[in-house]
Amino acid sequence: RQRIAPGTLLMDEWAAKAIKAGLGHRRIAALTVQDCDRFLLAAAEGQFGGTLGRNQLRRLRQKLIKVIENDQRRGVVGRNVAQLSVLPDESPDHVARRPPRALTYDELARLVKEASGVASVLVDLSGRNGLRPAEARALRWSRVDLDVNTIRVDAQMNRFNQVAPAKTRRS
Repeated sequence: RQRIAPGTLLMDEWAAKAIKAGLGHRRIAALTVQDCDRFLLAAAEGQFGGTLGRNQLRRLRQKLIKVIENDQRRGVVGRNVAQLSVLPDESPDHVARRPPRALTYDELARLVKEASGVASVLVDLSGRNGLRPAEARALRWSRVDLDVNTIRVDAQMNRFNQVAPAKTRRS
């Protein structure tokens, strides 16, 4: 048995009610991608109680995907049309943001020059090699090989400022 947080249960109940209200009259095998798109648009506009933000829409879409996956495993449907649906371009509270932009080499060099002491080394390591700040802070000389220009990243600084293993075995 899993222990599920009360907030997660409330979200699941809300999503189930919204899915039932929006798509309950349709058989899952007869659902189309357009049905799912219309459902998500209606949810974004607040037809199932309050306007929804992007995260809530994503969660609702994920719950719909899970519902259809259950029937997909049983062979009731051949494909999961909810996975093919897209979130509405603009939900009522979604603010369009500029896409993130990486620093250019010149901007990175200027930032390294402006940083002082150890911070300049950390900024340089992170900027040139894609290290996370916690990984750069946990770097030890025993993991640096200047002869072949390699760095082995197998640790990070945790929130208690202690060296800890990398997040996953793969990383």
